[in-house]
Amino acid sequence: HSPFPDMPDGTFTAEETARLGRIQDSTRNGFGQSLIMLDHAVHNLTVALKSAGFWENTLFIYSSDNGGCHLAGTYNYPLRGQKYYLFEGGMRVHAFMA
Repeated sequence: HSPFPDMPDGTFTAEETARLGRIQDSTRNGFGQSLIMLDHAVHNLTVALKSAGFWENTLFIYSSDNGGCHLAGTYNYPLRGQKYYLFEGGMRVHAFMA
């Protein structure tokens, strides 16, 4: 969620920084930074669970709570609607289990 804090230098790899550099819109760039940080957090959690011997007995569920809001720079096309709506764009989200 916005506003997005400035990340300290060295937070992102050179490849991640290059990817973020291609996103011109500052709001969407902030979302990109947040997603990369989420990837880092999931990696850290996975490593910790494996090193503690819990990974084989863990069900990891990753899901969102709602579709994006176009006022915050998100894009739900081709789904109709957005956050706060009962159309697919407001309710249909990505998820996975591992």
